Amino acid sequence: MSDLDLSFCLQATSPVPLDITLTCKAGQITVLAGASGSGKTTLLRSLAGLHRVQSGLIRIGPFNCFDSQQKIDLSPQQRPIGLVFQHHALFPHLNARDNVKIALQHLPRAMRQSKALEWLKRVRLETHALAHPATLSGGERQRLALARALAREPAALLLDEPFAAIDKNLRQDLYRELAELRDQLNLAILWVTHDLDEAFTVADSLALIDQGRLLQAGPPQQVRQFPADLKVARQLGQVNLMQGELKNGTLYWQGHCLGTPNIFHQNDTLQKSNGKTCWSIQPQQIRLYNDTNTAAADSPRLAARLLRCVRLGQSWHLELALGNQQLKAITTDFWPLGKVWIELPTSAIQLIPGS
Repeated sequence: MSDLDLSFCLQATSPVPLDITLTCKAGQITVLAGASGSGKTTLLRSLAGLHRVQSGLIRIGPFNCFDSQQKIDLSPQQRPIGLVFQHHALFPHLNARDNVKIALQHLPRAMRQSKALEWLKRVRLETHALAHPATLSGGERQRLALARALAREPAALLLDEPFAAIDKNLRQDLYRELAELRDQLNLAILWVTHDLDEAFTVADSLALIDQGRLLQAGPPQQVRQFPADLKVARQLGQVNLMQGELKNGTLYWQGHCLGTPNIFHQNDTLQKSNGKTCWSIQPQQIRLYNDTNTAAADSPRLAARLLRCVRLGQSWHLELALGNQQLKAITTDFWPLGKVWIELPTSAIQLIPGS
């Protein structure tokens, strides 16, 4: 059962409320990101059949795994879904080969050993076939858990923070290996993480969740560039979230005209927008100057006061005050405290809808 999308629409009230609809495309890694307690693991357990939700639908292609209206509720063993737990859940008394054989009950007994060895080879563990989990490294244990999940030949693979306990260098290797398996097997992969850096590294599609509800889903860079609302912007770690005012598509803040953000140039309706709105700018995009010379400036230079300048690594992290608002900036140079002039390039300004 390959080349099938995983789609679901689930509602639950406990142990964590869920109200989420999402489609995970076959041949893609969909990353579900959210803070601890947001419902990520409960969702995975529900999809795998380890937790029953009150109502909804779980479908892989045309096949229903769960349908509350039709009273369909396949057992975990019946669902063509593999699950890799955060802490592996390997059988400590079994060697690597036999851990994989456990997942091969759908095959004739005579085939199971050779098939288990094939899966170990696929994840580069063939030389560890007789090793027990306790003797394997963290990365090897995770690859073994992955081989066991894939040995069931699932149509969809669920990963619950799979590399959280693995060091960064090894993680990069595992990312590449999993991407190769995704391409080879054409699986729908749903990967749960709270680490946004990891999410943007591995995701073909990114879904943000909070308190069991889907906030926004789409290509990672699109989600980053066009957050759906203020809650999404905060979850993405955006700073410099400011309240401004739109007049015919032009943004004003603290009595200053900041110009017409790029998104408005492409939308006739938005060009006529009026009213309060939230906007943001990345700290690296703020430019600092010693004077008000605007000959080469893209936007007006605004008087500000530098309150703090701290070096972190090769960058200087600055806190600026402009009126009753504070902005964070990052530069490559040290700046003395006191009065400075800042430029907020219109091309770098993001407008946050619905705020």
